Amino acid sequence: MTGLRDAMAALREPAAIEKTTKVEEPAPRRSLPANIPAPAKRPGRPPGKRSNPDYGQFTVLLKRATHQEAVDQLRHSSERRDFAELVQELLEKWLKQRK
Repeated sequence: MTGLRDAMAALREPAAIEKTTKVEEPAPRRSLPANIPAPAKRPGRPPGKRSNPDYGQFTVLLKRATHQEAVDQLRHSSERRDFAELVQELLEKWLKQRK
């Protein structure tokens, strides 16, 4: 029993805690040598609006029927744009009129 008691007492001592909680610092980052070219971009999807800092995500409350009819009209039109582009265009026109 004394072995367990001694181990518990050692854990309570600040010196024992300092010894066991040593924090390792991360290794410094190394940059690539100048003669090695940067890796080429992989093919895939182009960056979207989510990764563009000019865009933000906002919440608006719309009537479901109005939203659904607008989305249906966009799907059936020859233009290839989404609902967000339509709202952006309408807001820009509205702001331009107000100036």
